[in-house]
Parts: sequence; structure tokens; C-alpha cells
Amino acid sequence: MMKRPLCVTIFLWLVLSLTAWGGLRLWSALYWWDDLQRFGTPPGAPYIAASGGVGLLTGIGLLWGAWQRKAWARIGLFGAAAGFVVWYWCDRLLFQYPRANWPFALGATAILLLVAAGCAWLPQAKMFFSKPSSKRETNE
Repeated sequence: MMKRPLCVTIFLWLVLSLTAWGGLRLWSALYWWDDLQRFGTPPGAPYIAASGGVGLLTGIGLLWGAWQRKAWARIGLFGAAAGFVVWYWCDRLLFQYPRANWPFALGATAILLLVAAGCAWLPQAKMFFSKPSSKRETNE
């Protein structure tokens, strides 16, 4: 079996972190549902729970794809990162006030996209995700 390249390890940690964040967001929204509804916290408990659930399910799918060394996983990472960035900035611009520290948020967004692009298109990642992950796959 081919040793996992550093860019793929970074990919896995990035996905794992965002998956945990989505799961925590979902759990928190469900746990504090009544308080969120009572205080009218915008954008509301259903939105917070749904966005957390989408993040959790997307992350689980990407982690499974990476574990199975599916070729689509590296492209899925960049797609999920781009989707996360669009969601984050829409959420930030529509629901968050004040919008403190936007230069940091912009820089972190750029770094996230650069890391995701690197993890998706570096030759080591392409090679890792193009090789079969087990003997069974090589015999078929």
C-alpha cells in the first residue's frame, strides 16, 4: 500500500475538523432549540441545525471517500471547501452583525481555498487517489 502523502493527511484533518464543527453545530442547535426559539436568535434554530447537518453529512461522505481512496474524494474536497466558503460568507453578510475582524476572515478563507486546491491537484494526491486501496481491487 502506498504511504499517504502529507497533502492527503492535511486533507483528512481539514475534513475531520469541519465535520466535527458541523456535528457540534447540529447538536448545539438541537440541544438549545427551545432557547434559540424563545429568544428569536436569527437566523433560527432550523437553519442552524440544517447547516450543521449538511456539514456533518458532507464531511462523513468525504472521509469515507478518502478512506476508500475514491478518485472523486479529492475533487469533492475542493467542491466542499468552495461550498463552505460561499455558505460562510453569505451567512456572515446576511446574519452576523457586527462583522468584526473581516480581514482575518478573508485571509483564512484564502488559505482554506489554497490548501483545498493544493490537496486536490497536487500530483501526490492524484497518484494516491488513483491507486487501488486493497488487493481485492487489484485482482478485479
